[in-house]
Amino acid sequence: MASLWASAPKPKFPETALRKGTEGYVIVRAYVAKDGVVTRATIARGSGDATLDEAARTAVLKWKMNPAAVKPEYLAKGCEQRIDFRQEAPAAARYRDRVGYFGSFQGPKIWIYAPFPEYPAHERLVKAEGVTHVRITIGPDGQVSAAEVVKSSGFPNLDKAALDAVRQWRARREYAGQHGVHFTLQRMRR
Repeated sequence: MASLWASAPKPKFPETALRKGTEGYVIVRAYVAKDGVVTRATIARGSGDATLDEAARTAVLKWKMNPAAVKPEYLAKGCEQRIDFRQEAPAAARYRDRVGYFGSFQGPKIWIYAPFPEYPAHERLVKAEGVTHVRITIGPDGQVSAAEVVKSSGFPNLDKAALDAVRQWRARREYAGQHGVHFTLQRMRR
């Protein structure tokens, strides 16, 4: 139904849902005026997470339908729209002082929340670079239940930063009980 909408910005994924690893979809009923402006939005089917439901409803209130696509029933009964919330970890991230990325394309598919490590101040100052290989175990709830360095970067503070970051990660539940991951943390070159 993308052609129905002149403007349909995606909802922002709520931070609390990201931290909890919540995913799902919401069906929102949008009531529109003759000019296509959404005048009211209600939840026709909730996701089970109130923050996702409200994010979807709030986003739809900002949408605008193409006026030519407006049907009389959309004014009175609304038009249902499905909003999907699926978490995906980035494959790579570039920061002012560093770059982080997974060592394989499989990494981002496993993780729904995977912040890359902070670059320790001292190592940034001395321009230390390295790759830390971390072995992890994913618990039944998708959280990292164990993490250990299996190959050091050669810099203890880089290794500690890697472990601190990995311990925050959340995997898709179907990967519970699996082991192993590595990523690269290096200083950006100018």
